[in-house]
Formats: sequence, structure tokens, C-alpha cells
Amino acid sequence: MSDSDSSIGDVFGRRLRELRLAYGLTQAQLAASCETSISGISKLEGGKTSPTLATLVRLADAIGCTVAELIESVDIARRESSRGVTPPAKNPSAVTLGRLGGSKGGKVRAEKLTPEARKQIASQAARARWSKPKPGSK
Repeated sequence: MSDSDSSIGDVFGRRLRELRLAYGLTQAQLAASCETSISGISKLEGGKTSPTLATLVRLADAIGCTVAELIESVDIARRESSRGVTPPAKNPSAVTLGRLGGSKGGKVRAEKLTPEARKQIASQAARARWSKPKPGSK
């Protein structure tokens, strides 16, 4: 990855983590919903890899947002870096309106989940985590 790809990966990774946490998902839950590995989600969040278009669509569906919401920070950072502008801190009014880790997800979303839904999410994450064979085992 080049330096610009790396910085784009970092920006995307931070946004992915921000949205995942705002919607109250663990890496395991997101990985299970996207049919990918936990380490794959970790690499995306760490900016070590970049997602394919298909992965972006699966991530957005699993989180419950649009692809545009998922990549908006990358687009903003790319435009600002080409103009030499440093990105501003989070906009407090955007946070209040439910963007950037506001009331849209996290605790509010978790409170809306029924115990059955929580159990289903946890079971799905556990199956995804423990159903994969260990490396080196037959």
C-alpha cells in the first residue's frame, strides 16, 4: 500500500470502527454478519487492508447504514488533502443529530433490542467464531 492508500485505509478504518461501535456491534458480530473473519474486520479497522466493493456493501448492510455513510469520511479526507486543508474536529451538532457516534446507535440501539435479538446476535457471532477449523488441524 502506498502512503496515500495507507492514510485512506486509516481514515476508512476509523470510520468503520466508529460506526460499528455506534451501532453497538462487536467485531465478531460484524464479521459474522459480513461472512468474513474477525481478523479481516480488525485489519480493515486498523487501516492495514482496503475493502472491495462487495465487502463495502456487506459492511453497510450489516451495520445498517449506506455505503455512502461508510465511506463519507474517506471522501472528505481525500478532498481536503488535495486542497491542503486539515480536517476539523467532530461537529457537536452532527453528534447530537445522531451522526459521528451520537444517539443513533450504541446504547440507544442496544436498548431497542429484545433479549431474543441479543441472544440471536451473540449466537451468530459465536457460531462464526467457533465453527472455523483451527489452522493446522484436520
